[in-house]
Amino acid sequence: MKTILFLLFFFNTIYGQEQVNKATYTFQMILENVSEQRKMSGEELNQFAEYAELNVYFDSNYSFYMLSGKLNNDDIYQEQFEMVPFMIGAFYPIFYNKKNNFFLYENALLKDEVILDDNVYKWVYEDETRMIDGYLCYKAVGKSKDYYTNDSDKFFTAEVWYCPELPYPFGPNMYQGLPGLVVLAIQNNEIAYKLEKIEFNVPEKLPLNILEAKTINVAEYHKFTKELFGE
Repeated sequence: MKTILFLLFFFNTIYGQEQVNKATYTFQMILENVSEQRKMSGEELNQFAEYAELNVYFDSNYSFYMLSGKLNNDDIYQEQFEMVPFMIGAFYPIFYNKKNNFFLYENALLKDEVILDDNVYKWVYEDETRMIDGYLCYKAVGKSKDYYTNDSDKFFTAEVWYCPELPYPFGPNMYQGLPGLVVLAIQNNEIAYKLEKIEFNVPEKLPLNILEAKTINVAEYHKFTKELFGE
C-alpha cells in the first residue's frame, strides 16, 4: 500500500502542479499519566476524540493544522467540550511556513492581525528507533516556551516519533521541522497524537493568503493580553 501511495505522489510531482496532501491524526489523553485533578478533563478529551479528528494539509513548503468533525459531525463544539480544542492546540487552525520556520494563526482578540509565532520547538534527536504501523520511526524530544505562565523556566515538552521514509517535515499541533512526517507525538507526557492515514493530491487548497496578513509577534501578543486582563 505504501508503495502505491508513493508512486502516486511521484507521478503527480513530476507531471502536475504543486499538490496538497493530507495527514489525519487521532488523539487521546493517557489517563494513567495524569493527576486525579486532570482525569475529568482527560476523560472529556477522550470522549471528544470520538467525534473529531485532526488534519494536517501540506505541500512541500507549508502545512495547515486544523480540527474537523468525523463524518461531518457538526456537534463537536458542544459546550461540554469547549476546552478540548485548546488542549490539543486546535482552537484556531495553525499555518506553518517551513522556509522561515514560523506559525501563523488567528485569534478572536485581534481584528486586523494574525499571530506570528516563532516560538518553535527546539528538537534533540536521539538514536532510539521504533516500528509504528509498519514505519521505521526515529525519536526526538523537544520543548518550547510556555507564554501562558509568568514562569520563565516553564516549557511545553514533546516526545516525537518521525519517519524519514515519509520525507515531509510536518505533523500535528506545532510538531514541525523534523526530518520526516510525525507518526506519533506525546505532549507533556499526557496527550498522544497518532497518524491514522495519509492521502496524496487531495482537492483542498492551503490558505496562502494568510502570508499577506498583518502580524503581531507571539511574545507581544501575550504581553498585550496580560495588560488587557491585568495579569
